[in-house]
Amino acid sequence: MPSTYLRQTPAVSAAMATGIALRGFHSNSSNSMPSSVDESGAANVADIRGVLTQGGKPEEYEDFLAQIRAFHAPVLVSPGNHDLGQKAGVKGSKGPTAARIALYERMIGPTYFAVDRAGLRIVGINTPILGSGSVLEARMWKFLEQEFSNASAVPRIVFTHYPPFVKQAEEPQITFFERIREA
Repeated sequence: MPSTYLRQTPAVSAAMATGIALRGFHSNSSNSMPSSVDESGAANVADIRGVLTQGGKPEEYEDFLAQIRAFHAPVLVSPGNHDLGQKAGVKGSKGPTAARIALYERMIGPTYFAVDRAGLRIVGINTPILGSGSVLEARMWKFLEQEFSNASAVPRIVFTHYPPFVKQAEEPQITFFERIREA
C-alpha cells in the first residue's frame, strides 16, 4: 500500500502554514485513496508522483481520475515509469515513447509544470524522460533553466517520480541537481 505523508511547510508568510499531501500512487491500490490522502481536509495541495497506471492505458487513467475526484485539495500529478515507460538506459529502454507521452498529456495534462499554490512555487518534472535525449527532454530542461534562473522570494519545491539521488547529491549517474545549480 502506498504511503501518505502530510507535511507542514513554511510558506512566504510566517503566519501561514501550507499542508501538502504527498502520495506515491499505485494503480492497484484501492478506491479508498481519496480519503486516505486528505481525510482532514487540511491539505492545500495534493501531489501524486507517478505510477498512476500499470501500463499507461486509457482505462487505467480513467480509473485514476475517478479516484481523485473526491479530493478536497487541488491535485498535481507527475508521471512515473508505469505511466510513460522506463527511463532511458533501464533494461535497454530508449525512454518513453511519443505515443505514451501524448496519451498521458491528453488524459492527465502536461508531463511537467510550474504552478503557484498556497504560497509556494511548485515545479513538477517528468523524470522518466531524463537521459532520453528527446525533444521533450530538451524542452523540459529549457523550461527548468528559465524557471530557476531568477532568485525568488517565493519558496520553490520540486516534485519528481524518481529521486534525484539515492544517498548523496554527488552520485555520478544523476545530473538533475547539477543542471539546476548551473541554471
